[in-house]
Amino acid sequence: MDRLLQIGFREIGRWELAGEGLRLLLDPLQVHRRALYAFATESKLLYVGKTTGTLPTRLQAYVSPHQSQRTNVRNRAALLDLLRAETKVRILGWIDPGLHRIGPFDLNMAAGLEDSIIALLAPPWNGARMLETRGATSHTQPQVPIEVPTGNLLISSASDGGAQPLAPATARKLAVPLTPIPNTTESSAHGNVNGITFTVRLGKTYYERGFFNVPVVFSELFGSHGATVDLYCGTERAVVRAILDRKANQQSGTPRIYGKIELGYWFQRRFKLDDVLKVTVLSPTAAVLM
Repeated sequence: MDRLLQIGFREIGRWELAGEGLRLLLDPLQVHRRALYAFATESKLLYVGKTTGTLPTRLQAYVSPHQSQRTNVRNRAALLDLLRAETKVRILGWIDPGLHRIGPFDLNMAAGLEDSIIALLAPPWNGARMLETRGATSHTQPQVPIEVPTGNLLISSASDGGAQPLAPATARKLAVPLTPIPNTTESSAHGNVNGITFTVRLGKTYYERGFFNVPVVFSELFGSHGATVDLYCGTERAVVRAILDRKANQQSGTPRIYGKIELGYWFQRRFKLDDVLKVTVLSPTAAVLM
């Protein structure tokens, strides 16, 4: 269960008995068109499914399924058995942010992620599908490589205390999925994790070393120590794979996001020293930087 929460799943509702049938209790959700959902008890993952529509529409199909919908009928019966035994069943959800494309082609991250979750975690209600996908291997997402310009870049390590020019030969490639980002809305730190925005001033250390601290009030929007955070940088959506460090600032309790060379390069190309960075959180493992 923790592995799903670490990649951005969150609890969105639960199932209850309604006489001899099911009642769906669901939190308000952001507008979306592709998503994953999971059924789980307090300690066990039961089932993972996907939808190309909205989660409320898909989940409602379990309440009164047509007899031809074998998955819906089978899972509904299993849900009723658990609820009659007074076992709580939670509903978790993950919404595809729609950021991934290869040229003009849209990547369905929900579909690929579902197969990988079933193969790795083997939810018992996925049955035959679990057996078909158990031997599947994970695939690295293809990306469009964009060469970093060959000019020197100021990057300093935590140990040397000063900025050093990065040799052009050391400059890495940035992957740029060319895609518009979904609309996001700003809200308080206690609202829906998707679309929450905060700002950070790019002081000398952040600017030169390629990292930034997350304000304490937004700390819980991100994952656990050591997690990978995908940073989608600027309108070009250059992807920087950063690391979340929750031990760097133990006194203040604020997490630090390390993007290192790639993020430092983007900071220095896109901003001036002491400019304001806008961070929009998509999930515990993804954010947009502008």
